[in-house]
Amino acid sequence: MTCTEGVGNVLLTGQFNNNDTFYSVIFLKMLIQDKNGNDLATGYGNISDIKPHESKIFHAITRFSGSFSSCTVQVDNVIPK
Repeated sequence: MTCTEGVGNVLLTGQFNNNDTFYSVIFLKMLIQDKNGNDLATGYGNISDIKPHESKIFHAITRFSGSFSSCTVQVDNVIPK
C-alpha cells in the first residue's frame, strides 16, 4: 500500500486479496493521519466485481494539502453478489 501526494490531494494505491465470497462492490474508506494518529482527512474508493480468492489493485483518493504521517484504508461496506 502506498500514498502519493499530488497537488491538493493524496492518492492511496493498494491490493485487496479476497476471501471465498463474491462481491459486487467493496466500499473503501481511506484515512490520512498525523504523527499522533489523529485523522486529518477522509477519502473513498471501491472495488467492483471481485471473485472469490481474486486479488485486485485499488485506488482511493482524498483532497488534502499539507503534511501527514501515514494513510490507512479499511472496508467501509460491502455488497455481496
